[in-house]
Amino acid sequence: MDKQEYIMIGAKTITKEVFRNILRPTSNYTYLPTGGFWSCKYDKFKISEWFNYILDSNDLINSKKVNEAIIFKLKDNAKILIINDYNDLKQVINNYPSYHHLLNFYTDISSKEESINFELLNKDYDGIYVNYEYFKHNNNTIIFNSWAVNTLLLFNLDAIDSYNKVNINFLLPDSYSYYILEKEPTIYHIEEESIYHKDLYNYIEVIFDELANNKRVFNYYDEYFSHLIEVTKESINLALIIKKDIATIIKKNLVKQNIIVTEEIIIRNIAISILSNYLKKNIEQEQRLGKTKKREKYVIREYPIEENKK
Repeated sequence: MDKQEYIMIGAKTITKEVFRNILRPTSNYTYLPTGGFWSCKYDKFKISEWFNYILDSNDLINSKKVNEAIIFKLKDNAKILIINDYNDLKQVINNYPSYHHLLNFYTDISSKEESINFELLNKDYDGIYVNYEYFKHNNNTIIFNSWAVNTLLLFNLDAIDSYNKVNINFLLPDSYSYYILEKEPTIYHIEEESIYHKDLYNYIEVIFDELANNKRVFNYYDEYFSHLIEVTKESINLALIIKKDIATIIKKNLVKQNIIVTEEIIIRNIAISILSNYLKKNIEQEQRLGKTKKREKYVIREYPIEENKK
């Protein structure tokens, strides 16, 4: 029997040069993680649940490249955690609790708001598959409320065995009702990062660790996470000044693969990946932090990294 195929809508190339590690939400009231590689099961009759969700959304249809896609298969040894129901979720939360929410939620937290530490989960798994259809009818948790369909979220691109590039051709002008999916015959595999990407990563990691370790004592979680966000932004700014030429080489190489990104995006994604790894490696420090003190009952807090978009 053939392996299950999965599909990602919006691009035709998978590359580590722009991949961003999974990261917890950068606020104290939301749950959707950022980064990772998001996809759905491929359905030869309707492409995917996410594809149809995009077609039904006026906002998404104008912001996504719905005519480009990737169909891929996972390696046999890929470690995917399947979350089918609330019992599965409770076990995951018990083993990988989100201190980001337990210590820093904007108001008093209940079991419905307890969530997953995605960086810690990344230590043991290549990704998760969430049965959203179950959770959209379940009132025991709210952490998947921002999800839309059953989803495979990969933390590690090396879990992918191979992929094909896909064209989705719409047959009528100004209409998304009729389409044909064409899978290109060439089979691709995930390539290692270029020497330029590795050089840039190593440079930013050295900066990040030095800045992060300048302050080691924190009274509560908000102080700790705010410090790491500022370290991330400072690392991005320094790399843009000192190593922008390396990012430019990466950008030009990506153009050859029809991937258009800025130097800032390349550097930002690396810095956020390093932040994710730092959080994963320093979970013991996070566990010892005190709960954030609230000046008021409801204190909404954002921790923006992408303030200077170009």
